[in-house]
Amino acid sequence: MLVRVVGQHRGEDGHYERHTNLCRKDTGQVVCRASATLEVNRDDLRELIDARIHGLGQILALLDIATTFELEEVGNDRILWRRYRLWGEGFLFLITEHFAPDAFSVLSP
Repeated sequence: MLVRVVGQHRGEDGHYERHTNLCRKDTGQVVCRASATLEVNRDDLRELIDARIHGLGQILALLDIATTFELEEVGNDRILWRRYRLWGEGFLFLITEHFAPDAFSVLSP
């Protein structure tokens, strides 16, 4: 999977709004669109978020940051979606993902 940051804004209060597409490497097809609100109190994390190169999960793995996951909601309003939070030392991410109708079938070879 490739993560493409399609929009990101850092507010004066240090909070971020971030929008990404998760795409297949082989075809570029968008499998998931994600929106996130980020509260970040760590310089190392801010630096990688500001670079807009990696997905949030990739950043947490690169920095080896212990993370807690909590699923808040799941729905299927013609499109499967989920809302969850990730948090750990110095950060809180609120993420909503909307999956393409054929998201899971396109992952099979």
